[in-house]
Amino acid sequence: CNLRCGYCDTEYAFYGGEPTPLDAVVKRVLAIDCPMVEVTGGEPLLQKAALPLMSRLCDAGRRVLIETSGNRDISEVDGRVHIIMDRKTLFTFIAVYSFALGATLCFGGNEEIDATSVVDQPSSYILQGESVDEVLAAVRSVGGEITHELGIIDAVAATLTEDEVAVLEQRGNLQITLDVALEVAGKPAGGAKDTADPSTDYPNLTSATALHAEGITGYGVTVAVLDSGSMSHVSLNKTPKGEWRFLSQYDATTDEVVAQINMDHLGTKRAGTGIITDDDAGHGTHVQSVIVSSATGSNGFYNGIAPYAYLVSVKAFDANGQGSYADVIRGIDWIVANQDYLGIDILNLSLSASPQSHYWDDPLNKAVMRAWQAGIVVVVS
Repeated sequence: CNLRCGYCDTEYAFYGGEPTPLDAVVKRVLAIDCPMVEVTGGEPLLQKAALPLMSRLCDAGRRVLIETSGNRDISEVDGRVHIIMDRKTLFTFIAVYSFALGATLCFGGNEEIDATSVVDQPSSYILQGESVDEVLAAVRSVGGEITHELGIIDAVAATLTEDEVAVLEQRGNLQITLDVALEVAGKPAGGAKDTADPSTDYPNLTSATALHAEGITGYGVTVAVLDSGSMSHVSLNKTPKGEWRFLSQYDATTDEVVAQINMDHLGTKRAGTGIITDDDAGHGTHVQSVIVSSATGSNGFYNGIAPYAYLVSVKAFDANGQGSYADVIRGIDWIVANQDYLGIDILNLSLSASPQSHYWDDPLNKAVMRAWQAGIVVVVS
């Protein structure tokens, strides 16, 4: 779905799913002995195959309905399909509309529901240009709402209607892409419990234990982890020397520095006050633990690959491990801007999204390349 309504009850439609050939979908639906089929989402009209899907179901004798948000073109929808126009934010209209739809279905009316009046509902876009100022001026000139300034790629994120996007596209000097959804690269364990022995095989499998034996433990290296946040834990709060490990915590979803140490105290036991827990998903804490955990197991080895390293935590994902291009790019922008002050050497990105363009045009990839060009080692999974 290209919308992010605060009252959404189908957020699972933003992410996941699996590619399925059109023939397979038709076969699966027709195998169910049901005369009525509703195509819904999310926003089903974002998928081009939704149009031939509905036509083929009509050809097979099914009564087909589509539920759409009202911000996509419905002119190509098969005339036999009943259109349910759930126009967002107009609650009174939706209530009346739902009643009319219910009456139509219950009392056997087969006229297409009138949906000719379509609200041009704004969506989030990322717009790139020659400079941030140029893009800001362009967005403001059409009345768009600016949500993010993304200087790292000379871009802004903004909410725009389709009409506003059309006007901006006519200028020919902006690259405009949807602000698509992202998710963290791993999922919660689902029932895993803490154990008395925190032994892991990460350092052993990567031969980091051999480096530890030589005194190579990550001391003096700072790793920025852009993920779902951090959780206070003794093995993350401090290095084995007792130094506070976290140099800064930044929330890219709110553009707020949650905590930051006095860098004059770096390398002392007065360097910070520990982690402010802001990880509702757990994935960020998991990744940070793999990198720097100072806990040791019964085998005597550290659990972390670099147990003496410092950490910078950037939160860009919610409790479900979901985020957006705009927030992730803003997080990378902040990391590069604070690279020198915080001494950031490495950036870890464990996240994924469906590609929407060539990599050289993708705004997130551009931000990653800018971080690399700034001298940061970028690790992705």
